[in-house]
Amino acid sequence: MKIKKLIGNIVLFLAITGLVFVGCKFLIQHFQTHSGNDDKVLQVVKNVKFNAEDNLLTWDKVEHADSYVASINGEEQKVSENQLYFVPISTTTEFKVKAYDSTGEYATPGWSNTYTYTLNLDKEVTYSTVSSLISKAVPSLTIKKLTSAYVQDDSLFTDGVFINNGETKFETLKIVFEQPINCISDCFVRNIRGAKTINEFDVSEYDSASYLLQSNKFDGEMEKRRQEGYEFSIVSSQTAREDIDSYRIFATYKLTRGDEEKYIQNHMRVSITNPSTNEKVNYTTRLTNPENVFLFERSYVELKGDEIDFAKSMESVIKYI
Repeated sequence: MKIKKLIGNIVLFLAITGLVFVGCKFLIQHFQTHSGNDDKVLQVVKNVKFNAEDNLLTWDKVEHADSYVASINGEEQKVSENQLYFVPISTTTEFKVKAYDSTGEYATPGWSNTYTYTLNLDKEVTYSTVSSLISKAVPSLTIKKLTSAYVQDDSLFTDGVFINNGETKFETLKIVFEQPINCISDCFVRNIRGAKTINEFDVSEYDSASYLLQSNKFDGEMEKRRQEGYEFSIVSSQTAREDIDSYRIFATYKLTRGDEEKYIQNHMRVSITNPSTNEKVNYTTRLTNPENVFLFERSYVELKGDEIDFAKSMESVIKYI
């Protein structure tokens, strides 16, 4: 009986061993068939860099990769080239990149090393540093686009498009400091006392400022500069909606006359005197005919000092926003 039991155990052991062997062999074959890219893995992205002068994040190309994902402070963005235009507004921004092969032939590697960029808030007046300052003053707002920044009456004024509680609005902000300020640079080394909204409008996507330029007619100080022979070009602008035939144009302009150059902030109220039932027409082509337009200049500020530095920085940035 003992011999029979022993033989039975041996047979059972061999049977189980055989099944395990067959099972392992099947799994190995299946894995090799369905995971042919196991030994084909893309290289990890190297040399992630950020150039603050042109707001460009770059990295080395990866062979066989046809796309990349850049993680910017945890938010991911997919691109097809080995570069990404980005305007940092956080005090510190962390970048990392991963390569992808959409064909599936090559597996995705891990992330690159993290590149950290820190804004130089106490020295540079740029679109990024001013945006960072505004975010610090009003953390509830998300900045989509700025159209101006200037100092007046010991306060920093800025126009722009912001997201607040899920709503996109055009707002003029007034940021007040505990100590006097004479320029934007002062704002970086002063304590913020508070901020309030001066203007708030719905946002219009029509490029009304460009059509107004074609009319060759303005109001107030803008009209004086036109008659003095200055040429106008738009640095940044935003149309704010009031009604189907009335709206505001907020803009920073560059004015040139020979070798002379000025940057100005302007807020113009527009009413169409012979309105169309089509809003787009009123916000665009109607503007090109001075007879159809009534203008009232609400503000005109000639920028000075580092306000011009901000305007020039905005000039290079805004076309990408």
